[in-house]
Parts: sequence; C-alpha cells; structure tokens
Amino acid sequence: MRYDAVKDMLINEIQKEHSKEQEQGATIADLRSAIARQRKDFETAMAQQHKQLQILTASLKEQAAQLQKVSAQVEVSKRAPQTVVDNR
Repeated sequence: MRYDAVKDMLINEIQKEHSKEQEQGATIADLRSAIARQRKDFETAMAQQHKQLQILTASLKEQAAQLQKVSAQVEVSKRAPQTVVDNR
C-alpha cells in the first residue's frame, strides 16, 4: 500500500471522528438545555404544590376551628336544662 493512500485513509478517519465529536458536543448541549428546562419546570411545579399545600393546611385549620366551635355549642346545648311547656 502506498503512503499517500494510507495518509488519505487516516485523514478520512480523523475527519469522521471529528464529525462524531461535533455531533456529540451538540447532543450534550441539547441534553444540558433539556435538563435545565426540566429543572426549571420541576422547581415551578414544586413551588405551586407548596402554595397549594399551604392553602389546604390553612383551610383544614379553619375547618378544625369551626368544628371545635360547633362541638362546644352542642355541649352547651346538651347541658342547658330543657323545659316543656304544656298549653292545655
């Protein structure tokens, strides 16, 4: 085999490898961008869920307070003497 043929084959292989490296670099950049987007979306979703959880917690506390108030009123009404009026 001639030196020129070997040289051309090596140059061709180097160009192929260089092309693969460029493609891989582009793929890595795309993946990093996708990860950044997913992270941002995840953080946004977590913040929304945190707000919703706070709202639900406040609502449950309010309902618990109302339930205690009603329970106290029921206890008071049970203790109060009941009188029966006979209108004959």
